[in-house]
Amino acid sequence: MPHSNAKSSATAPLIAFESLRQPVWTPRDYHALAREGFAQNAIVYRCVRMIAEAAASVPLLLSDGDEEIEDHLLMRIDSMTEDALIASLIVTSRLHIEAALGLALLTQAWSYFADAWPRNREIALPLKPVQAVTAVRVWAQDGTSQTVSANTYTLDGEGTPPRLVLSRSAAPPAPGRSASGIEIAFDAGYGDAGIDVPAPIRQALLLLVAHWFENREPHRFDMSETEIPHMVSALLAPYRGRRL
Repeated sequence: MPHSNAKSSATAPLIAFESLRQPVWTPRDYHALAREGFAQNAIVYRCVRMIAEAAASVPLLLSDGDEEIEDHLLMRIDSMTEDALIASLIVTSRLHIEAALGLALLTQAWSYFADAWPRNREIALPLKPVQAVTAVRVWAQDGTSQTVSANTYTLDGEGTPPRLVLSRSAAPPAPGRSASGIEIAFDAGYGDAGIDVPAPIRQALLLLVAHWFENREPHRFDMSETEIPHMVSALLAPYRGRRL
């Protein structure tokens, strides 16, 4: 009996099927093609991930010519060990700028109290810019309050300083208590997001944070290291309270 090495399946018939449906094409733009190739190709996904992880592990080196710089602000921030300090300096710098200029950078709710209605029918508000007056209340001696109609006053929110001006025909009620009998509730600030703050103020804040980060060592108040950098003062100068 002759020996054969042929497989029994080698002569099995092949059948090809043809689909009559229309092909579905990937959108022919770069972002769609890259997304499809990355998400549906395990090899590409693995390669990109390996490259990203390797790049993230490369140490950051700063140099001045051939000399390596070891002590630099970027090197210390990159260590991620001083996040709490930087966050604290951001808050401190913002509060410093607000207090120095009488500003509210982000939207804040405040109440200003006065003892009596002034004769010139104008009440200057301590913060700027003022977005809106939410309520004007007159307090009685027993602790109850009466809300003054919004039709009796006008807000000059962009003034220097901002003012609440009573209309000439208005006759607001007199406060019942001698101290802080009039309350003006208002919203102040440039907006809800940091991008709403004018760019010079944002830049001054960043410079101030960097200055205090670099000069964190103890100093006397009369030393130059404790002074605000001139560039910060120059950026903030247009926002100081001046009334022409």
